[in-house]
Amino acid sequence: MKNYFKRNRHKAFFLVAMTVFIAGALFKAGSPLIQYEISIALLLVFAALAAFAAIKLSSCAKKLSRRKKYLGSTLCQIDRMAGGEFEELLVAHFEKNGYKANATPKSGDYGADLIIRGSGAGRDFKGHFAIQAKRSKGKVGIKAVQEILGGMAYYGCPKGMVITNNYFTRNAWELAKKSNVILWDRNHLSNVFGIKAN
Repeated sequence: MKNYFKRNRHKAFFLVAMTVFIAGALFKAGSPLIQYEISIALLLVFAALAAFAAIKLSSCAKKLSRRKKYLGSTLCQIDRMAGGEFEELLVAHFEKNGYKANATPKSGDYGADLIIRGSGAGRDFKGHFAIQAKRSKGKVGIKAVQEILGGMAYYGCPKGMVITNNYFTRNAWELAKKSNVILWDRNHLSNVFGIKAN
C-alpha cells in the first residue's frame, strides 16, 4: 500500500494542483454563476479523488489481511488449501523475502503459476523464475517438471521451480536435475519460509 502511494503521489499532487490553478483562474475572472459552477466542479473532483483513495485503501487493506493470513499458515493448514490459495501463499512469502511475484492467468498459464523476479533474500536464487505451484495430497511426478519447462519457454525465464506441500517422485528429481529446474518439497518449503508444522 505504501509503495502504491509513493509511486503515485506526484501524479495526484499534479492533478490537484492543476485543478486548483485552473479553477482559481476561472473563478477570479468569472461571474458569480461561473464561480458557483466552479465551486461545484471542485467539490465533485475532490469527492471523486476521495472515493478513489477509499477504494484503493480498502483494496490494499484486504490484500494485507490476506497476506497476514497466509504468512501465518502452518503446513497442516496448507494441506487443506485450494490450489489458488497455495499460489497466494507463495506470493506472500516471496514478497516478504523481497521478490516481485506475479500470478499468471488462471487458465492458459502455459505451465507456470507464478513469475518471480529479483534477488530478495538470496536464499536459493536470483533472477527471473517461472514457478509451478503444486498443492498436492500425493507425491508430485514428472508431469509437473514438464509443465514448468513449458512455462519457462513461454515466459522467457532461464530458470524454473516446482514447489509443493508434499514430496516428489524419483523421476521428477531426475528430470529436474537435467533441465535447470529447482524442486522445493515440503521440507524445503518449511525451512526456507519458516513455516511450522502445526
